[in-house]
Amino acid sequence: MMSILNTLVENQAGCEITFIHAVQNREVHAMREHVDNLRRNTKTLLLLYVI
Repeated sequence: MMSILNTLVENQAGCEITFIHAVQNREVHAMREHVDNLRRNTKTLLLLYVI
């Protein structure tokens, strides 16, 4: 899942990307910092966390 997201962001295909990440709680959020950084640097990335 992360490699697909990274590839989409790297290729900047011009399309909007929606990334939904569901977790049990904030303590088990794998790669949250990386995904948050991608969001800050990618205008077409919509990021939704479901807890």
